[in-house]
Amino acid sequence: VLEVGSGPGWVTEILISQGFQVDAVEPSDDFIEIARERIQAHISHHHLKFQGGVKFHCDTIEECKLPADSFDAILFFDALHHVVDEKKCLKNCFQCLNSGGVLGIHEESWSQENKDLERQLNEEMNRSGCLESPFTTDYLDYILKKTGFIQITRYHQINGLYPISQGNLTIDQAAQIRAEYANIVIAIKPSTT
Repeated sequence: VLEVGSGPGWVTEILISQGFQVDAVEPSDDFIEIARERIQAHISHHHLKFQGGVKFHCDTIEECKLPADSFDAILFFDALHHVVDEKKCLKNCFQCLNSGGVLGIHEESWSQENKDLERQLNEEMNRSGCLESPFTTDYLDYILKKTGFIQITRYHQINGLYPISQGNLTIDQAAQIRAEYANIVIAIKPSTT
């Protein structure tokens, strides 16, 4: 798995706990150091037999030199909106994926009507200097198709416990984040066989 924008490594922990070999792309040296310490402590604490380690790449996904056809999956968890050049980013991801590989994205989407989100993003950019630029659902679907991805599937996010009295809720009703308001997406690189 290639994890893009791995930050301090909390998703990386989950991936290695599930037995995945992970390459992590992260442009911050500080975050990589935190992630290394965190993952080592996680492996030790849980007595994991994890032999592969995590390979960190201190770079942006747009500039990172990764071998073609080398990953079964690529994951962006709350990270795609930090990418400066989404076309180059997704092109690199497409090239890095094995035939039939899966691209997973999880993050908010942008809509012109959501002034509160726009205000929050502007405040965060002013505070941290980090790009906060989520995509509309339509634009993300468009750029994924243009890059060559197929079977683009959107998901609702459902978390939590529900009392029995709410047992008749539909998935649409129970979703905390509905698919039309988020970029929770899986896309496939076409199989060459």
